[in-house]
Amino acid sequence: MNIDNQNLSYEIRKELEKKIFENLENGLHHNPYDQELRELSAIERGDLDALKESLKEAYSGKVGTLSKNPLRNQKNNALVV
Repeated sequence: MNIDNQNLSYEIRKELEKKIFENLENGLHHNPYDQELRELSAIERGDLDALKESLKEAYSGKVGTLSKNPLRNQKNNALVV
């Protein structure tokens, strides 16, 4: 690994730690991983009813910020969904 890659890795870790700290401080949560797995499984099986049920589940999370550009963020979130 060269110096540029080491600096990039450090900056990425630093930014991730900052985001994790901010989320903890502000009480923000991501939707549960097991819910994501249920959604993925329902999509893979083509089970529309199971997907609808999974999407109805309540959780205290919020939609993530995937880009600082508002339009790109909406597009990225649409891709994820």
